[in-house]
Amino acid sequence: MNIVKCVSWRDCEPQWTQWKDFKKDDPTPQKLNTAKLYLEMETIVGKTPRRTLGYIKEVPGDPTTTGNILGCAIVYAKELPGLSIGGIGKMAVDPKYRLNGIATQLLDVCIRYMFQAGFHISILWASVLKVYEKAGYIPLTEKHQETNMMYRPIHGLPVGWTKEKLLDLKNNPKIGTF
Repeated sequence: MNIVKCVSWRDCEPQWTQWKDFKKDDPTPQKLNTAKLYLEMETIVGKTPRRTLGYIKEVPGDPTTTGNILGCAIVYAKELPGLSIGGIGKMAVDPKYRLNGIATQLLDVCIRYMFQAGFHISILWASVLKVYEKAGYIPLTEKHQETNMMYRPIHGLPVGWTKEKLLDLKNNPKIGTF
């Protein structure tokens, strides 16, 4: 069984640094049973300015988790007048285990957290659309490569907010790049 839980970014950063850039010469992915996934409740409860989630392969008899992290993501919280934003960043999966649905499961947990926390929308910047479009993210422009910005309604856009106004967030110093 695998688990998604809150972890320290310090534990994820070394792996993320290696995984963040997808390369064509990455090793052939290994099969991993991802059918059973345990979710620690603290992962989706409450609201914090920055929540780091780790997808961890449980190894029987190994109580450590740092060496077993197969994927990670950070959900950043930004509050603007009338708009609560959950920004997903630093999402990556160990290339040895890609194509097993880890990114999809991790993204699903991020969305559950944002729903429970009451975010209006989720924003992310992505060059590869496939995983995010399956999860309901929408490119903000027709020529996606110009901005790479995508959004997903969680509780819906509040009155007065439009896609054009969301595009302006990219240049807003209060938001930055999350």
